Amino acid sequence: MPSRVKLILEEYRLQTELFVRYFSGLNTDYIVLDVACGDGYHMELLRNLGFRRIYGVDTDEEMLEIAAEKGLNVRYGTPYELDIQGAFDVIIMCDLIGYLEDPELALNKINTALKESGILYLSVPVYESLAEKLSRRRRETRPGSMSSQQVIYLLEKSGFELEYKLHTANRLPLSSGRVQNITFGGRFGNWFIVIARKVKPPQITLEEVAKDEDVEAVRQNAEGNTVGGGDTEPSAPPESRDDQETGGGTVHGHAAGPEGDQENRVDNP
Repeated sequence: MPSRVKLILEEYRLQTELFVRYFSGLNTDYIVLDVACGDGYHMELLRNLGFRRIYGVDTDEEMLEIAAEKGLNVRYGTPYELDIQGAFDVIIMCDLIGYLEDPELALNKINTALKESGILYLSVPVYESLAEKLSRRRRETRPGSMSSQQVIYLLEKSGFELEYKLHTANRLPLSSGRVQNITFGGRFGNWFIVIARKVKPPQITLEEVAKDEDVEAVRQNAEGNTVGGGDTEPSAPPESRDDQETGGGTVHGHAAGPEGDQENRVDNP
């Protein structure tokens, strides 16, 4: 989704406010990767906050071209191609996980690419929200939506621990006819925002990894020898493989969590 749309729609403005509040408390020396960066919307926000080592990957070449024109460091790629180990302090994945054919594999790759205790900032449309239920009555289903419990299950299975979670929503009409800005969870939450920390390596089996890699590479990876990675800072995100199909979509971050009404917030140490 283009940046100009995110600046217009209220539900995206609410997410942007939370995003800026959170990342304003992070160390600007952190190395950040935006997976499904689109035209660089979140990367621009981070650059304006003082972050300097920001990278992005996406599969929409038109969006990547726009991001590159803004002077952002972006490449063509998917989360499945993150064959790099312990390179990033923070990885952002907004409005993507629900589009992926294998979200667990993608989260395993992200886990491996993060440094020890690295942070994953994730957002996804909520399948069980009131807005989604109303849409389904009209036989419409929002693409990319997932249930909150499904997201939490996948994160925990992939070696992450939740530090913060919050449902946000668009402006909703009240019985009095007025419109109120809803930023708490439950049935009003259109979006699920999660901040999770890497606490252990992912449990990867040969079957989960062996998509298009040779048997020996898969065996080495399962034994803990990560392919194509190291504990050094990347000069740029990993190159993509032109012959790999992607199941993803396109989208256009530990001090304190965002302020405001919160649901089950866990304070950072």
